[in-house]
Amino acid sequence: MDNEATALTIITDAPLSLARGRSRYGDDLARVGLVADHASRTDTFAQYHAEQTDNTRAAQKDALKCFSTYLAQAGIERQAEDLYQDADAWRGMSAGLLKGFRTWLLEQGYAIGTLNHRLSIIRQYCRLAHTAGVMSDEVLELVLAVKGYGGKTGRNLDSDRARRSVSTRKSTKKAAPTPVSKTQALRLKTETTRPARPHRRTHDLLLEARDALMMGLFIEHAFRVSEVAGLDIEDVDLEQGLVTVYREKTDETQTHRLKKHTLLAASRYLAETGATTGPLFVGYQGRRITRYGLYDRVRVLGQQVGLPTLSPHDLRHFWTYDALGNATPVDRVQSGGNWKSPTMVLKYARRTGIANDGVIITE
Repeated sequence: MDNEATALTIITDAPLSLARGRSRYGDDLARVGLVADHASRTDTFAQYHAEQTDNTRAAQKDALKCFSTYLAQAGIERQAEDLYQDADAWRGMSAGLLKGFRTWLLEQGYAIGTLNHRLSIIRQYCRLAHTAGVMSDEVLELVLAVKGYGGKTGRNLDSDRARRSVSTRKSTKKAAPTPVSKTQALRLKTETTRPARPHRRTHDLLLEARDALMMGLFIEHAFRVSEVAGLDIEDVDLEQGLVTVYREKTDETQTHRLKKHTLLAASRYLAETGATTGPLFVGYQGRRITRYGLYDRVRVLGQQVGLPTLSPHDLRHFWTYDALGNATPVDRVQSGGNWKSPTMVLKYARRTGIANDGVIITE
């Protein structure tokens, strides 16, 4: 009873504004809080962008522009730039919209790899929106469950699209490969960057060995960028001088005998890392390097040898020209380059310069 009386006294003695549920303070804090919340949401995106390379940011803007086009066709107005920098632009996003975008990309004729990459970018921006507080846990979980297509499913979808006369190769690849000379290719095998000593991180100490191995796999073995990204340390057998690679595009596993430069580079790199398991190549955050991390690295090294637009696929072109120019039989080029038919090899052969090089006749 005494407690009840005390409580009654406290309520009775309270200021009238508090008794009626109003604060004696003004609304300044609430207004500033709203501004701070908006700034925090913006900072989430800005901080993320600051950590990305120019190439990555460009690829993201391209994917968001594509997503903006899809939304516009659904009657939703969202500018790509707003999606890129403003968390509020993602308010209302749903898993159904992402599934619709996936179907739309298929019908627009985008390559499966391009489709998968663009989906991953949209999922990443949904994570940012969630961090910024404009997307609930439940919605994010459903969005993240919308995945791209694996190798077998992708090939089935491509077959279906081909039957319906829908393109299967629309992508962001360059219209023409960047030509690489033999001299430039030799330089690229030993090219690296050397960050200023005060700014070096542990990862930087491995760059020279890592770059040498990476370029060896591209230049001497014609591996695709996704294949290099997917390699594990266990895939490299230094004793036998072999590397085993899964080639998703043709859904097969191949074993390559490492060429001299690549074998030496692998021996040095693995000795310096000291690791015996896990991803062969990792980025600065200690996770498996992505395809776009490899794209960025090749571009940087290309700039140093006078090839500002160099990509890993350009090195695959070089390998093919070089192999054909050294009189490698077409079936060996087809096997090493991992094509299902000699058609692509013959396309390369027609571009090697002299039309009748290697033709032997009775004279």
